[in-house]
Amino acid sequence: MGLESSMLLKRARLIASIIMLLIAWELIAHLVVAIKNVPFPTVYETAMRLLRLLSGEPLYGISIYRHLADSISRWILGFSLAVSLGIPLGILLGYSEVLWDLFMPIIYVIQTIPGPAWIAVALIFFGLGNAPAIFMIFMVVFHAVVITTASGAKSIGRKYVNAAKMFGADKFTIFFKVFLPAATLPIISGLRIGLGNGWRVMVAAEMVSGAASGLGYSIIESRWSLDFPSAFVCMLLISAFGLFVQRVIFRHIEQRVMRRIGLTRAG
Repeated sequence: MGLESSMLLKRARLIASIIMLLIAWELIAHLVVAIKNVPFPTVYETAMRLLRLLSGEPLYGISIYRHLADSISRWILGFSLAVSLGIPLGILLGYSEVLWDLFMPIIYVIQTIPGPAWIAVALIFFGLGNAPAIFMIFMVVFHAVVITTASGAKSIGRKYVNAAKMFGADKFTIFFKVFLPAATLPIISGLRIGLGNGWRVMVAAEMVSGAASGLGYSIIESRWSLDFPSAFVCMLLISAFGLFVQRVIFRHIEQRVMRRIGLTRAG
Protein backbone atom coordinates (compact mmCIF):
# COMPACT_ATOMS: atom_id res chain seq x y z
CA MET A 1 0.00 0.00 0.00
CA GLY A 2 1.41 3.37 -1.06
CA LEU A 3 1.82 6.38 1.19
CA GLU A 4 -1.05 8.24 -0.49
CA SER A 5 -3.40 5.26 -0.11
CA SER A 6 -2.41 4.89 3.53
CA MET A 7 -3.18 8.57 4.21
CA LEU A 8 -6.57 8.29 2.50
CA LEU A 9 -7.38 5.22 4.57
CA LYS A 10 -6.48 7.02 7.80
CA ARG A 11 -8.66 9.99 6.86
CA ALA A 12 -11.54 7.68 6.01
CA ARG A 13 -11.22 6.01 9.40
CA LEU A 14 -11.15 9.41 11.10
CA ILE A 15 -14.33 10.47 9.33
CA ALA A 16 -15.98 7.16 10.20
CA SER A 17 -14.99 7.63 13.84
CA ILE A 18 -16.54 11.11 13.92
CA ILE A 19 -19.74 9.82 12.30
CA MET A 20 -20.01 7.02 14.87
CA LEU A 21 -19.57 9.54 17.68
CA LEU A 22 -22.33 11.77 16.29
CA ILE A 23 -24.67 8.79 15.86
CA ALA A 24 -24.01 7.65 19.43
CA TRP A 25 -24.63 11.20 20.68
CA GLU A 26 -27.95 11.40 18.82
CA LEU A 27 -29.10 7.99 20.10
CA ILE A 28 -28.20 8.85 23.69
CA ALA A 29 -30.08 12.14 23.43
CA HIS A 30 -33.29 10.44 22.26
CA LEU A 31 -32.97 7.65 24.83
CA VAL A 32 -32.56 10.12 27.70
CA VAL A 33 -35.61 12.07 26.56
CA ALA A 34 -37.68 8.89 26.14
CA ILE A 35 -36.64 7.21 29.39
CA LYS A 36 -36.12 10.10 31.80
CA ASN A 37 -38.27 12.75 30.10
CA VAL A 38 -35.59 15.41 30.53
CA PRO A 39 -34.08 17.54 27.75
CA PHE A 40 -30.80 16.34 26.29
CA PRO A 41 -29.27 18.43 23.47
CA THR A 42 -29.19 16.67 20.11
CA VAL A 43 -26.49 17.16 17.51
CA TYR A 44 -28.76 19.50 15.54
CA GLU A 45 -29.75 21.61 18.56
CA THR A 46 -26.14 21.98 19.61
CA ALA A 47 -25.03 22.87 16.08
CA MET A 48 -27.74 25.54 15.77
CA ARG A 49 -26.79 27.00 19.14
CA LEU A 50 -23.15 27.06 18.06
CA LEU A 51 -24.00 28.94 14.87
CA ARG A 52 -26.05 31.52 16.77
CA LEU A 53 -23.24 32.08 19.27
CA LEU A 54 -20.65 32.35 16.52
CA SER A 55 -22.85 34.88 14.71
CA GLY A 56 -22.71 37.18 17.73
CA GLU A 57 -25.53 36.14 20.05
CA PRO A 58 -24.30 36.81 23.62
CA LEU A 59 -23.77 34.05 26.14
CA TYR A 60 -24.36 35.33 29.68
CA GLY A 61 -23.79 38.91 28.65
CA ILE A 62 -20.70 38.55 26.46
CA SER A 63 -19.77 36.85 23.21
CA ILE A 64 -18.53 33.28 22.94
CA TYR A 65 -15.32 34.70 21.49
CA ARG A 66 -14.71 36.63 24.70
CA HIS A 67 -15.37 33.52 26.80
CA LEU A 68 -12.91 31.54 24.70
CA ALA A 69 -10.29 34.30 24.71
CA ASP A 70 -10.49 34.69 28.51
CA SER A 71 -10.10 30.94 29.02
CA ILE A 72 -7.12 30.81 26.68
CA SER A 73 -5.45 33.82 28.32
CA ARG A 74 -5.76 32.25 31.79
CA TRP A 75 -4.41 28.97 30.50
CA ILE A 76 -1.47 30.61 28.69
CA LEU A 77 -0.50 32.66 31.71
CA GLY A 78 -0.67 29.73 34.15
CA PHE A 79 1.11 27.42 31.73
CA SER A 80 3.84 29.96 30.93
CA LEU A 81 4.58 30.64 34.59
CA ALA A 82 4.78 26.91 35.33
CA VAL A 83 7.07 26.23 32.38
CA SER A 84 9.37 29.18 33.08
CA LEU A 85 9.92 27.92 36.63
CA GLY A 86 9.47 24.18 36.12
CA ILE A 87 12.01 23.58 33.36
CA PRO A 88 14.99 25.26 35.11
CA LEU A 89 14.10 23.56 38.39
CA GLY A 90 13.70 20.17 36.71
CA ILE A 91 17.07 20.52 34.98
CA LEU A 92 18.78 21.45 38.24
CA LEU A 93 17.17 18.57 40.11
CA GLY A 94 18.19 16.13 37.39
CA TYR A 95 21.75 17.48 37.35
CA SER A 96 22.34 17.56 41.11
CA GLU A 97 21.78 14.51 43.29
CA VAL A 98 21.73 16.70 46.40
CA LEU A 99 18.95 18.92 45.05
CA TRP A 100 17.09 15.82 43.85
CA ASP A 101 17.11 14.31 47.35
CA LEU A 102 16.01 17.59 48.93
CA PHE A 103 13.21 18.71 46.60
CA MET A 104 11.85 15.76 44.64
CA PRO A 105 9.92 14.33 47.66
CA ILE A 106 8.11 17.68 47.91
CA ILE A 107 7.29 17.65 44.19
CA TYR A 108 5.96 14.09 44.43
CA VAL A 109 3.68 15.14 47.31
CA ILE A 110 2.35 18.03 45.23
CA GLN A 111 1.73 15.62 42.34
CA THR A 112 -0.71 13.56 44.42
CA ILE A 113 -3.04 16.54 44.92
CA PRO A 114 -5.71 16.83 42.18
CA GLY A 115 -5.99 20.17 40.45
CA PRO A 116 -9.46 21.15 41.76
CA ALA A 117 -8.29 20.42 45.32
CA TRP A 118 -6.09 23.51 45.13
CA ILE A 119 -9.15 25.76 45.13
CA ALA A 120 -9.07 26.24 48.90
CA VAL A 121 -5.44 27.38 48.82
CA ALA A 122 -6.11 29.54 45.75
CA LEU A 123 -9.04 31.32 47.39
CA ILE A 124 -7.07 31.92 50.59
CA PHE A 125 -4.18 33.42 48.66
CA PHE A 126 -6.00 35.36 45.93
CA GLY A 127 -9.72 35.56 46.70
CA LEU A 128 -12.18 35.38 43.80
CA GLY A 129 -11.44 36.19 40.16
CA ASN A 130 -8.80 35.29 37.61
CA ALA A 131 -5.86 34.75 39.95
CA PRO A 132 -7.10 31.54 41.64
CA ALA A 133 -7.81 29.95 38.25
CA ILE A 134 -4.32 30.84 37.03
CA PHE A 135 -2.83 29.48 40.26
CA MET A 136 -4.63 26.13 39.86
CA ILE A 137 -3.41 25.83 36.26
CA PHE A 138 0.11 26.66 37.42
CA MET A 139 0.11 23.96 40.09
CA VAL A 140 -0.97 21.07 37.84
CA VAL A 141 1.41 22.06 35.04
CA PHE A 142 4.35 22.81 37.34
CA HIS A 143 4.74 19.38 38.91
CA ALA A 144 4.27 17.61 35.55
CA VAL A 145 7.02 19.67 33.94
CA VAL A 146 9.40 19.36 36.89
CA ILE A 147 9.02 15.60 37.35
CA THR A 148 9.28 14.72 33.67
CA THR A 149 12.21 17.05 33.06
CA ALA A 150 14.11 16.01 36.18
CA SER A 151 13.55 12.28 35.75
CA GLY A 152 14.46 12.32 32.09
CA ALA A 153 17.47 14.56 32.61
CA LYS A 154 18.76 12.35 35.40
CA SER A 155 18.48 9.09 33.47
CA ILE A 156 19.33 10.22 29.94
CA GLY A 157 21.66 13.11 30.53
CA ARG A 158 23.91 11.26 32.99
CA LYS A 159 25.18 8.87 30.30
CA TYR A 160 26.39 11.72 28.13
CA VAL A 161 27.78 13.62 31.11
CA ASN A 162 29.97 10.69 32.11
CA ALA A 163 31.19 10.30 28.53
CA ALA A 164 32.03 14.01 28.34
CA LYS A 165 33.97 13.82 31.61
CA MET A 166 36.06 11.00 30.17
CA PHE A 167 37.06 13.31 27.32
CA GLY A 168 38.04 16.05 29.74
CA ALA A 169 35.15 18.49 29.22
CA ASP A 170 34.76 21.20 31.88
CA LYS A 171 31.58 21.70 33.90
CA PHE A 172 30.35 24.61 31.78
CA THR A 173 30.70 22.62 28.56
CA ILE A 174 29.12 19.55 30.12
CA PHE A 175 26.06 21.45 31.36
CA PHE A 176 25.33 23.61 28.33
CA LYS A 177 26.67 21.50 25.48
CA VAL A 178 25.94 17.98 26.73
CA PHE A 179 23.39 17.89 29.54
CA LEU A 180 20.86 20.41 28.23
CA PRO A 181 20.62 18.96 24.69
CA ALA A 182 20.24 15.46 26.13
CA ALA A 183 17.40 16.71 28.35
CA THR A 184 15.46 18.16 25.41
CA LEU A 185 13.17 15.17 24.82
CA PRO A 186 12.14 14.83 28.48
CA ILE A 187 11.40 18.55 28.51
CA ILE A 188 9.17 18.17 25.45
CA SER A 189 7.37 15.25 27.10
CA GLY A 190 6.77 17.34 30.21
CA LEU A 191 5.38 20.19 28.14
CA ARG A 192 3.00 17.83 26.35
CA ILE A 193 1.69 16.45 29.66
CA GLY A 194 1.44 19.94 31.12
CA LEU A 195 -0.52 21.21 28.13
CA GLY A 196 -3.31 18.70 28.62
CA ASN A 197 -3.34 18.91 32.41
CA GLY A 198 -3.43 22.70 32.40
CA TRP A 199 -6.23 22.97 29.84
CA ARG A 200 -8.43 20.46 31.67
CA VAL A 201 -8.01 22.03 35.09
CA MET A 202 -8.65 25.46 33.57
CA VAL A 203 -12.26 24.41 32.98
CA ALA A 204 -12.70 23.22 36.56
CA ALA A 205 -10.94 26.33 37.90
CA GLU A 206 -13.33 28.68 36.10
CA MET A 207 -16.27 26.81 37.57
CA VAL A 208 -15.24 27.38 41.18
CA SER A 209 -12.90 30.38 41.27
CA GLY A 210 -15.47 33.13 40.83
CA ALA A 211 -14.34 34.07 37.33
CA ALA A 212 -17.05 36.01 35.49
CA SER A 213 -16.22 34.67 32.04
CA GLY A 214 -14.71 31.68 30.29
CA LEU A 215 -15.86 28.33 28.98
CA GLY A 216 -15.89 26.68 32.39
CA TYR A 217 -17.86 29.58 33.83
CA SER A 218 -20.39 29.28 30.99
CA ILE A 219 -20.87 25.55 31.60
CA ILE A 220 -21.55 25.99 35.30
CA GLU A 221 -23.90 28.91 34.59
CA SER A 222 -25.88 26.85 32.09
CA ARG A 223 -27.21 24.62 34.86
CA TRP A 224 -29.12 27.54 36.40
CA SER A 225 -30.73 28.58 33.11
CA LEU A 226 -31.09 25.00 31.85
CA ASP A 227 -29.32 26.12 28.67
CA PHE A 228 -27.76 22.71 28.04
CA PRO A 229 -27.09 23.29 24.31
CA SER A 230 -24.78 26.16 25.30
CA ALA A 231 -23.00 23.88 27.76
CA PHE A 232 -22.47 21.34 24.98
CA VAL A 233 -21.16 24.08 22.70
CA CYS A 234 -18.61 25.04 25.34
CA MET A 235 -17.60 21.39 25.75
CA LEU A 236 -17.07 21.13 21.99
CA LEU A 237 -14.94 24.28 21.97
CA ILE A 238 -12.87 22.99 24.89
CA SER A 239 -12.22 19.74 23.06
CA ALA A 240 -11.54 21.41 19.69
CA PHE A 241 -9.06 23.92 21.07
CA GLY A 242 -7.27 21.30 23.18
CA LEU A 243 -6.87 19.03 20.17
CA PHE A 244 -5.73 21.93 18.00
CA VAL A 245 -3.01 22.96 20.44
CA GLN A 246 -1.70 19.44 20.98
CA ARG A 247 -2.05 18.02 17.46
CA VAL A 248 -1.18 21.10 15.40
CA ILE A 249 0.67 23.83 17.30
CA PHE A 250 2.63 21.71 19.74
CA ARG A 251 3.40 18.98 17.18
CA HIS A 252 4.85 21.64 14.87
CA ILE A 253 7.02 23.05 17.67
CA GLU A 254 8.07 19.54 18.70
CA GLN A 255 9.14 18.62 15.16
CA ARG A 256 11.15 21.82 14.76
CA VAL A 257 12.97 21.26 18.06
CA MET A 258 13.73 17.65 17.19
CA ARG A 259 15.11 18.70 13.80
CA ARG A 260 17.33 21.24 15.51
CA ILE A 261 18.87 18.57 17.72
CA GLY A 262 19.20 16.14 14.83
CA LEU A 263 16.56 13.57 15.78
CA THR A 264 14.52 13.92 12.58
CA ARG A 265 15.37 14.67 9.01
CA ALA A 266 14.88 18.20 7.82
CA GLY A 267 12.40 18.90 5.04
